[in-house]
Amino acid sequence: KSSRVAGSANPGHQSNTTPHVQRSSHANSHTNSGVPMTSLQKERKSEAYKAAQETIMDQYVPDVATPRNENARLRANEISSTVAFALEKYIASNSPSTRSVTRKRADLEAKHRKDAGTAIDTGSFSNEYEAILEMAGGKGSAGTQRRGRGRGRGSGRGKGNAGTIREHAMYPWVKALFSFIADAIDKEDRNLSNSSTAARPLLRNIIPFNHADRMLEGADDRDRIDIGLTVKDDIAPGSPYRDSTMPDYSKMLALIEAKHSNTKQQQCDAYAQLFKYSRHIYVNQHDRRFVWGLTVCGSTFCICLLGYKRMVSSAPIDVATPDGRETLVKWLVNMSLCERDRLGYDPTLYFNREERRWEIEAYDDSTDAHKTFEIVSCMRISDRVCGRHTRCFRCKEIEASGDADEQGKPAEVREVLVKRAWAIGSQESGDKSRDEVSMLREINNTLKDNKDLEGKYPTLLAGGILKITDENGEDFDDTVDTAFAGLKTETLKDLGFRVQKSMAMTPIGQDIRRCKSADELIIAAADVME
Repeated sequence: KSSRVAGSANPGHQSNTTPHVQRSSHANSHTNSGVPMTSLQKERKSEAYKAAQETIMDQYVPDVATPRNENARLRANEISSTVAFALEKYIASNSPSTRSVTRKRADLEAKHRKDAGTAIDTGSFSNEYEAILEMAGGKGSAGTQRRGRGRGRGSGRGKGNAGTIREHAMYPWVKALFSFIADAIDKEDRNLSNSSTAARPLLRNIIPFNHADRMLEGADDRDRIDIGLTVKDDIAPGSPYRDSTMPDYSKMLALIEAKHSNTKQQQCDAYAQLFKYSRHIYVNQHDRRFVWGLTVCGSTFCICLLGYKRMVSSAPIDVATPDGRETLVKWLVNMSLCERDRLGYDPTLYFNREERRWEIEAYDDSTDAHKTFEIVSCMRISDRVCGRHTRCFRCKEIEASGDADEQGKPAEVREVLVKRAWAIGSQESGDKSRDEVSMLREINNTLKDNKDLEGKYPTLLAGGILKITDENGEDFDDTVDTAFAGLKTETLKDLGFRVQKSMAMTPIGQDIRRCKSADELIIAAADVME
């Protein structure tokens, strides 16, 4: 699979071949410009606040990013310990209010004296991280209030209000914290690689976009996000990531929504905005199975998972304390080393570098085989955070199926529709009552000898629960339970059992909304009844 690039890995490099669909331009009506919200905007805002109020809180969300591979887990533990120590050392060395070494820091220091490895030299870090000291003394709320200046701009927060000004003053230390951790992870990974002959797990460098409080490319509204996280390789080639191009949703790994204080209402507002903005990630990244996000209220972070049925949030992580910073560091290290599907991506949709084309796999449970198709375009996008996330891709066979005809004319390459959807499933293996694949097979078996109806119903080429292949070559079902492995059993039950179904069908029909008249709709319905 070395020739593959994941679906969202390098959208900037492959933008001309990305199987995106045309989307409407930015909406002109928005509260920021003084224009009343449209009914759709009101509906989305109401949905976001309902989701915020129904958030499942205090869960083991960071554990979802734990690598499956044992070598990667061991390396993550090593790097986490060293980076957490480097962060504490930097704060202690540069902040007068934290010069005394805490017991926890002393324990970390003692551990590193025993280690054979070399600790990170924090003296090599430049003053660009000095903003971290605003956070380290617990001043994520009070300190930013004193430092806030200028006119505020926000997403639905109003112009020039004090809350927005204080949020703007939070951006430097939040970005500095993530940048420091990213650099420290990269340095420690190189230190370990130089001192070890063992195979090195692939490391991704997760960094904040340089620009904050921006409207992004790929949105159909004028909302402004606070901060975004991306992978360094996703940024335009040749540009230092500190001076990166403008962020857009196609390169977004996770969103960060900031609020100046940690009140219940501010946390609810942060959840709601995170939910509302995450919709654009699904719209722009066709290989996203679920989305990560973070809220930061004052100095308190919550790590969130968004997708399927309800938003899930971690317990509060106070980064004004060493324990809180260590938790955040460990999560970021795991995100840097875990398998790509643990980030929420679908590894069965990717860009084939050698052939210069986008490809998608469909698993057929009747033959236990993976079939690969070339993507031509995306006919239906997923534009909701929760639900089935139905996507439809217009594809074509990579190789013609069938033999040449009697005249020697070779078989044609067929166009194929590949459909992906997170269907409500049953953990009972024999229950087929809601199984779309079984229904299609029954239709095909019943009508296969009726030549008059050929081409009037979908013929299933491959179908079943999508299989993801792990690093050992073993397949596992793509379900909510495997995607969110690490959460409590009762939490998984609250989310409901869903499975990602994949179907490859021919011929390709039209969206029902393309019917031009009631007569066309009646004719289509008559074909179905026949």
